[in-house]
Amino acid sequence: MASVVAPMARTAVGGRGPGALLPGLLASLVVSAIAIVGGTIEERAFGRAIIEPLVLAIVVGMAVRTIRGETAREEAGVRFVAKDLLELAVCLLGATMDVPRLFASGPALALGIVTIVCVALGIGYVIGRAAGLPSRLAILVACGN
Repeated sequence: MASVVAPMARTAVGGRGPGALLPGLLASLVVSAIAIVGGTIEERAFGRAIIEPLVLAIVVGMAVRTIRGETAREEAGVRFVAKDLLELAVCLLGATMDVPRLFASGPALALGIVTIVCVALGIGYVIGRAAGLPSRLAILVACGN
């Protein structure tokens, strides 16, 4: 069994073992923790988060990368978090919609919301593709916005 799992794990991280993900995962975890703490401070100071922790995480991550630059040790883990884990998170976020509550507000409102969301996703995708993003990334950006 180990002989089957090990090659698959190496393939998933560019020919190296799963341990190659650890430095990037830890860096991403630190950025996430800073964003969550920042969001908590905002909520206590203003009563609500003005800038969501997700946006704070993006800004903190950009700042860290700008200040420190890219490190080869963290590359595989950060790439895994930025691509695979983020896609899963966006999918789970979309799955949290409470459909019974939506339809309890009235079928016209529910239909209107679903229509607007679908149109917005389509427009976001088209804008992403027009900006030169690959198809999967354009979908991710459209869903995230």
